[in-house]
Amino acid sequence: MAVGALWRTRKAVVVGDPKQLEPVVVLPFTAQQRLRAHYEVAETWVPKGTSVQQLVDRTNTWGTWLPDTSSEEDELWVGAPLRVHRRCDDPMFAVSNEIAYGGMMVDGVGEQGRADFTAASRSVWWHVAGSEARGHWVPEEGRALKEAVARLLRNGLPDDELFVLSPFRAVSAEAVKLLRGTVPQDRIGTVHTAQGKESDVVILILGTARDAAASRNWASQSANLLNVAVSRAKRRLIVIGDHDAWKRHRFFSTLARELPQYRTG
Repeated sequence: MAVGALWRTRKAVVVGDPKQLEPVVVLPFTAQQRLRAHYEVAETWVPKGTSVQQLVDRTNTWGTWLPDTSSEEDELWVGAPLRVHRRCDDPMFAVSNEIAYGGMMVDGVGEQGRADFTAASRSVWWHVAGSEARGHWVPEEGRALKEAVARLLRNGLPDDELFVLSPFRAVSAEAVKLLRGTVPQDRIGTVHTAQGKESDVVILILGTARDAAASRNWASQSANLLNVAVSRAKRRLIVIGDHDAWKRHRFFSTLARELPQYRTG
């Protein structure tokens, strides 16, 4: 998609973050491989496994190596990394820093920059051990979501400072129906739809039945998805899902450790 723009310029400055969500490539991977083989180019140019940012970073003299959780390589070269993070309070900053950036980020918010925030007293993982599920959607998580949203709005949170996100489209679709008339539809979606955006509060509703380990494996195959989800929240993060099931998976184990747990019943 970037070829047309690059073709028309002599020099380009590419700004991005390879630790955010990978580019969505609609061309089937088999077709990508056929084209690569036909033109005899290296595997590193296949769109499914790289991005414009990563290609440009290879030419950058100044940079650093970060742990690479999205491929079989041990490390990923990042050119001219932006180290000072100025968006998120803890624990969002701490989680993102550990799972995606090898601890190299510096907290640029600091105590002086943290505004008083009363809509939610703390970030929390609301444990819901759903006894039934329809696909990825767990109705008991939906009930917790509705209660959490009601509390936030009752405590004065503007509805345009709330995102309701999920790794799964089926879960976000059900959340849209559940919260119709309460939260604007454009504030509910998958994690992919929120990339590049931010909000005071993010509710991350995880979904999946307890025996659906394959779906949780997909969500935790790299740090990128959770990194984007967590770092959309500036002040508070509320996670709704089965704590006991998700804490066994990569990156979500860090999230489970950093967030205090709230259990009902």
